[in-house]
Amino acid sequence: MMQYVQTWLLYVAVTAAAAVVAYGLCSLVNTGAVMQIVIKAVICLIVPNVIYLAAYHRTYEFKQTAALADKMLKGKVTFLKKLM
Repeated sequence: MMQYVQTWLLYVAVTAAAAVVAYGLCSLVNTGAVMQIVIKAVICLIVPNVIYLAAYHRTYEFKQTAALADKMLKGKVTFLKKLM
């Protein structure tokens, strides 16, 4: 049970860190209305995913999910092999 709670707290901490970083970067964007939305959308799509990749790329669950994605895509995405 304790291992579960520790893992859950790690997930919460990584998600909170990703949110804080993305929010901080988005708050620096001050351009026209449409361009501001586009830039903020790109930040919100890329930054949290990079943080998750950095935090979880060595875990068993990540490797298992990457292997499943590689199997489903029939090896068409070459960078998945590097992640496993």
